[in-house]
Amino acid sequence: MAAALLGDIEPAGRLVTTFPAADGAGPAWSVTPVEGRLAYTEGVFVGYRGHDRGPAPAFWFGHGLGYSTWEYAGAAVLDGQGRRLAVTVTNTGGRTSREVVQVYFRPTGRRRPVRLVGWRAATVEPGDSARVEVTTDPRLWRYWDDARGAWTPLPAQGRIIFARGLGDVRATLELSGR
Repeated sequence: MAAALLGDIEPAGRLVTTFPAADGAGPAWSVTPVEGRLAYTEGVFVGYRGHDRGPAPAFWFGHGLGYSTWEYAGAAVLDGQGRRLAVTVTNTGGRTSREVVQVYFRPTGRRRPVRLVGWRAATVEPGDSARVEVTTDPRLWRYWDDARGAWTPLPAQGRIIFARGLGDVRATLELSGR
């Protein structure tokens, strides 16, 4: 901890949860059981996936700090379906730093929430750039269909989001289909 605070090492971790700005400001609007049962009225919009339907949180899922600043450019879909993506990150600060590029998918329509589909880290010298390629996990491109009782692929229609954290979007690309 002291090494990170003194700047000897880069504190490039990211939050694995979202911190609401106030009590009761999360996407699970009611977490009090009634007669021993808890209704999950937020449905699939749980955790970070539901915060775009309510007040902005204090700290978004994926948020993190480091000792440098970053620019993103040249975002691209490499395979036409959003399974392989790339973006160039430039370290605009004065010291070597590590950046974690996060890739999210927001399906078209309001029935499916935004979801993290991949990430990759790069360590870059000051003033240099790195092309970061992210291959997404195929399991993250599906949803559970209760009616079918099976995992179902998401249509490749929506928006690809490149971000430092879900509250710090740096580039977006539209996907128009399979």
